[in-house]
Amino acid sequence: MADLCAVGWHVCTSDAEVAARSPTGCEGATRPTDNPLFFATRQSTNGCAVCANGTSTGPECDSASCSEGCQQTALTSNDFFGCGNFGAEATCGPLNQFSENLCSGLASVGSPWSCDAATDADDNGLCEAYTVTKTGSKFGGVLCCRDLND
Repeated sequence: MADLCAVGWHVCTSDAEVAARSPTGCEGATRPTDNPLFFATRQSTNGCAVCANGTSTGPECDSASCSEGCQQTALTSNDFFGCGNFGAEATCGPLNQFSENLCSGLASVGSPWSCDAATDADDNGLCEAYTVTKTGSKFGGVLCCRDLND
């Protein structure tokens, strides 16, 4: 996803970053007349649409636990959140949509979103944040945040 934002921008990493950069959150990402659109961030979950935005890294924090309070790590890569009018409805700070199991929330006729890798890398549906692909320009993209000046 890193190549999808212009120089000086990056894919937004978390619900906290979106909240800090956009006082209105996902408001304005789509209009009522827009076709289905989903703009992905790097914010993941540990299952059950529970946003991994806490501080815990204990053994209960894996991609299948559905535990609240887990930190976003490589172990909490189940699904991903974003903004738009397309996807499974969610509440993760300002982020209002998410991918759901194997991107089923983004499944629609003609949708280029996929989380089921051609290998068995994610047949269990627990690491969509790493296996997501998008093969066309319709149905959205990524949410880009401006890099901070150092």
